[in-house]
Amino acid sequence: MNKEEQIIEMLEKIMDKQDEHSHILENHDSQLKEHGQLLTALRAGQEHLKAEIDGMKISNAKEFGGLKEEVNTFLINQELLRNESWANKVDIQRIKKTMGMA
Repeated sequence: MNKEEQIIEMLEKIMDKQDEHSHILENHDSQLKEHGQLLTALRAGQEHLKAEIDGMKISNAKEFGGLKEEVNTFLINQELLRNESWANKVDIQRIKKTMGMA
């Protein structure tokens, strides 16, 4: 084999390797595109979930505020009933004393 044939053979091997690498690069390119699409879909899903969670937080805060207000109203009514009951007991004792029952 002379030098020219050796050079041609080496060039053919180099070209085969380049073709192999080109094919590998094409596969990587398509995989990168797929991964990019997946990441975009994941981001969109996360943004949707975040918006949904934020909405739930607002809804819960409103509901909690309403419940807190109801509890406060209940506590005020309970205090009024306690005071009224105490006043009634005092009146009953006074009436009993007046009637000589106590």
